Amino acid sequence: MITQTLRSCKMGSSRRFFSTRQNLSAVQAGAYKELVEPAWKRRGGEKGLKKFPQQSLPYDGCTAAAYVAYAWSEQAFIYPITPATPMGDVMANWAGQGRKNLYGSSVTVTQMQSEGGAAGACHGVVDVGSLATTFTSSQGLLLMVPNMYIIAGALNPCVFHVAARSVTKHALCIFGDHTDVMATRQTGFAQLSGHNVQECMDMALVSHVSTMKTSVPFMNFFDGFRTSHEINKIDIIPYEAMEQLNPVVELAAFRRRGLNPNRPHSRQLGQFSDTFFQNSEALNKYYDNVPKTVQSVMDDVANITGRRYKLCSTLVTPKPSTSSWLWDPVPRRSKRSLSSTTSAVRSMA
Repeated sequence: MITQTLRSCKMGSSRRFFSTRQNLSAVQAGAYKELVEPAWKRRGGEKGLKKFPQQSLPYDGCTAAAYVAYAWSEQAFIYPITPATPMGDVMANWAGQGRKNLYGSSVTVTQMQSEGGAAGACHGVVDVGSLATTFTSSQGLLLMVPNMYIIAGALNPCVFHVAARSVTKHALCIFGDHTDVMATRQTGFAQLSGHNVQECMDMALVSHVSTMKTSVPFMNFFDGFRTSHEINKIDIIPYEAMEQLNPVVELAAFRRRGLNPNRPHSRQLGQFSDTFFQNSEALNKYYDNVPKTVQSVMDDVANITGRRYKLCSTLVTPKPSTSSWLWDPVPRRSKRSLSSTTSAVRSMA
């Protein structure tokens, strides 16, 4: 019997949680490390990470996420769906302009014939050791579920960027909730969320670095329209700053274990229940490593941007009975709500 463990969950429009393990078809040797050191430790102390000037520009949420996705990807597979379409648009525009990614090459952007094709192409690309991404929403994300299981089961690093939107039920709705993202918690993808335009960029960076360090695929999501199309002035993280976080050791290991005719091996074959279950349980150690690795990457991001994120925060009022424990980041509306609740309690007393 395969179980699922919810690592952590924050409710509301600014969810940030880590979702869970699922069936592992094969554990790749050499991919796992008991503890992944922060980049600043590898460079001999926090002074090893430099802060570069960050230009303030008006971006929307989609462009902010795509900016980071372009920097960390070698191939992108796109298919238009509201409200995620702008991410694919800007990726295609930048690739057409010859913009380079962190690795000195232009991203190969391919428009597929469906979201299922985009996810299948991502699966094929990461299986050979290349860095890939895609963008989607709503029913488009649900069409990707079969390939999401396989990508996570093979421990292939990958990031899907999602502008969260209601799944069509009795009627189509382009606004609304996060039912699409919630429907994929069981696939094995870890999930990070941003609740404003700046966090769309920052959490995208955390996702791309963390996926290579943990070998667990990530989903970076944010509110469709409310955040994806909100235009705000944010601090743009320069490539020179992001390059410092490039996990060279983990990236090399990922490329080595990719399918290659010069190093032939088989994967994703049929297995009987005893072997299948043992491999499924072997996935635990990878997912157990996710929270501490993500926090480590968040600390690295803080060192190069000055914006600090934590997995959880405690909000305490003068009276312990009205204290609240929330998953980070604590939205301003939560602080206001707790403050007004505390004032009301005092008035009644």
